[in-house]
Amino acid sequence: MLKFFKSEPFKHLTDEELLARYRQRGGNRVLNALIDRYLHIVYGAALQYLKNQADAEDATMEIMG
Repeated sequence: MLKFFKSEPFKHLTDEELLARYRQRGGNRVLNALIDRYLHIVYGAALQYLKNQADAEDATMEIMG
């Protein structure tokens, strides 16, 4: 099953602030924090369309990876 990790050290920042920080400094932690905010939405949409958990997980990882 796809796991969602919500240890968001940047939760006080807006999406725009996260993008600006990523553009300035780079770094996977900032990018991962932004991706984590929307991972569950992408997975939910994939599951709705594909009607199969394994396929939805694969599609989510393809989209977000």
